[in-house]
Amino acid sequence: MENEEILINEDIEPTPEPEPTPEPFVIPNIYNYDSITKEFTGVVELADKDSAKSAQMGYFVPMVHANATLLEPPEVKENQIQVYSKTIEPHEEPYEVIDEDGEKHIEYKTVTEVIENWNIEPDYRKNFLKVDNDLNVSEIDTIGEQEGYILVNKETGKDIEANKDWYKIVDNKVIKKSEEEYEQEQFIKAKAKKYEEAKTKAYVYLESGEALYEFEPNKHIEATDGNIGKFTAYALGFMAGSTTPVVWSTKEDETVTLNAEQVTDILQGLGAVQAQVWTVKFTDYVTEIQEATTVEEVENIEIDYTVEK
Repeated sequence: MENEEILINEDIEPTPEPEPTPEPFVIPNIYNYDSITKEFTGVVELADKDSAKSAQMGYFVPMVHANATLLEPPEVKENQIQVYSKTIEPHEEPYEVIDEDGEKHIEYKTVTEVIENWNIEPDYRKNFLKVDNDLNVSEIDTIGEQEGYILVNKETGKDIEANKDWYKIVDNKVIKKSEEEYEQEQFIKAKAKKYEEAKTKAYVYLESGEALYEFEPNKHIEATDGNIGKFTAYALGFMAGSTTPVVWSTKEDETVTLNAEQVTDILQGLGAVQAQVWTVKFTDYVTEIQEATTVEEVENIEIDYTVEK
């Protein structure tokens, strides 16, 4: 059948391509965000219909309420959160104008475009606490990096709150001290605290009026800084030529009259009482503190300047 002709019927129309199946209409979701922080707060599946706008446009228009968007937020990892942002950007859009002479030309109008976006920000509020340079621990209540703070997990943060002296900051990290380091620091702190106690009680003892100088039998004057100041002034007055005796009320409420020689003796005696407190009693307590070898020994030192040692 080499010479057989193939007949083609030109009147036969080709089979048309099938029409594509239209995509089914899907009601969109609504994504909510916080009115202040703009953080994503949840999704409302299947938006409600905006009846008025839908009737106007002739197709389904979703109802998008305040602090919500149709823009789907991205997936985030642990300690991250989506934060909504919206900017309005103006641009010039051309349009054709026909003037009175029928001539066409292009003019421009300013239109604005709303650009929505979801930003991924750090969010440590759920799993972390923040620690300042003084090892004060506080909750994290803001989104983003916590500038000026060190982040620790909540278990560690609670332990720092309860046992602050056990921790230190090294290279911007919170580290727990070794037991040896902790005990040595507590020992040093105990000594410093006892030293301050010894010094404070010396001042209190002298200013209380219990440290007395007996300038005559059964006649005492309190060795306070105030009295030393007064007797210093009296002595300077006598040195300047004053002959007026000093009238003074003793610790026993007895009024005495003092001449220049007595004033000088009393001034020296008051100074000697204070020197006895600082150079003898206080020094003895400092030596006792220094010689203590444990925190317990330091804390057991009783400081009482009214008792003769």
